[in-house]
Amino acid sequence: MVGFNPAGKLVQVSSASGPVRVSGVAPDAVIPDPTVEQLVTEPVAEFLEDLANNVIGTSEVDLDGQRSSVRTMEANLGDLLADAMLSTASDLAGSFGVPTPDVALQNGGGIRNDSVIPAGPITELDTFSVAPFPNFVSIVEGISRE
Repeated sequence: MVGFNPAGKLVQVSSASGPVRVSGVAPDAVIPDPTVEQLVTEPVAEFLEDLANNVIGTSEVDLDGQRSSVRTMEANLGDLLADAMLSTASDLAGSFGVPTPDVALQNGGGIRNDSVIPAGPITELDTFSVAPFPNFVSIVEGISRE
């Protein structure tokens, strides 16, 4: 709780100031606003539920996306992402007038789920937890194999 003068300079800090919990179930949490609940919270929850229910594939093995794995060694989830990028880049290379790539690389720091996805169905929501950033695939020509 603060006060500002007309020039926007901070001139007062109330002695009652302090951290204010804005969510949660603790007694000091801010009471949810019904309008925000209806217009934001509920539609987002429904959208996420739709993503979680949209199965886009199946894995026969657990997919390791643990930070301790993907940032220190080759992990099968990183292999899957790199294979998906290579496949997409290969499919689209001609439409961009570039040669078909030979290899794709996935930075382990871009894999963010920090968990193991159990063998079985893979959902659209899984893809957002694994790779939440809007990264772009780029084809770089003329790099020597040596």
